Amino acid sequence: MLATLSNESKKAMIDSTQKTIGFSEFRRGWPVVVASMFGIGLGLSPVPFYTIGMFAPELHKAFGWEFEPS
Repeated sequence: MLATLSNESKKAMIDSTQKTIGFSEFRRGWPVVVASMFGIGLGLSPVPFYTIGMFAPELHKAFGWEFEPS
C-alpha cells in the first residue's frame, strides 16, 4: 500500500501515526504521573520544609535558638 502513495502522503501517514502513539502513551500512563505528583507533594520528604515555620517559634522558646543570619 505504501508503494502506491506519494512521498507527501507517506510522510503525513507517518506523522499522524507518531502523534497517535504519543497520545496513547500518555493516556495509558497518566495515573502514574498523578500518583507521582501526590507522592512527591504529600510524602514525608517535603514535610520538614513546609512545616519548619510553624515549629520555629516553639523551638526558639524551648532551646533559645536564634533564627537570624549571623
